Amino acid sequence: MQCSEFRQEAGADPQHLSADALAHRAQCAACAAYLQQMLQLDALLKRAMEVPVPLDITAPARLPAPRIAARWMALAASVTVALVVGFGAWLAAPRETLAADIVAHVAGEAEIMVATDQPADAEKLAKSLHRAGVRLKSGEQKVSVVRNCLFHGRLVPHLVVQTGAGPVTVMVLANEKVSSARSFDEQGYRGTILPSGPGAIAIVAGSDAAVREASATFASAVEWTTAQ
Repeated sequence: MQCSEFRQEAGADPQHLSADALAHRAQCAACAAYLQQMLQLDALLKRAMEVPVPLDITAPARLPAPRIAARWMALAASVTVALVVGFGAWLAAPRETLAADIVAHVAGEAEIMVATDQPADAEKLAKSLHRAGVRLKSGEQKVSVVRNCLFHGRLVPHLVVQTGAGPVTVMVLANEKVSSARSFDEQGYRGTILPSGPGAIAIVAGSDAAVREASATFASAVEWTTAQ
């Protein structure tokens, strides 16, 4: 199970996960944290549903009606604030877990990220990039592997680029938006997600030096041909 599949299942019903999802949670710290957020949000929603609503605040009671109403409104307000905070964390979670999804995908295909002098087929590379709405500017880009992989429900170019500091995975993500460059260090992988055209470019490697080199050469050579 991939991280994106786990989050979809956890978001739908965090209280009842499948065996595959439970196994994935045990192996992925990022998804385990995401599940905890979903469980907390579930608890907040349950609390909101259980807030007693007075049927008739004007009925005789030990406290005057205005004070009963005030207490109920204060309780409702506190639950509302908690829900706002909870939803804020939930909305922020997908942005924070994009890197985790990228790393999980790269780790699943780690066997192709190897140093080699064998270049990828130029025609296959051009076609893969064209489908994503990009092309490479003239220059020597040492692409050794070209794949079209399913990521977040869409086929994206998954490339392996050779640098002086080692092999680097590059993913062209036309449908992922980031406002600024974001670096990450997860599960032994270093990387960055760069805003590019209408989408983003993810660069993942085993060292910061390889990430920096690919960011300075390959990423700057990408030219978007469609607005997507």
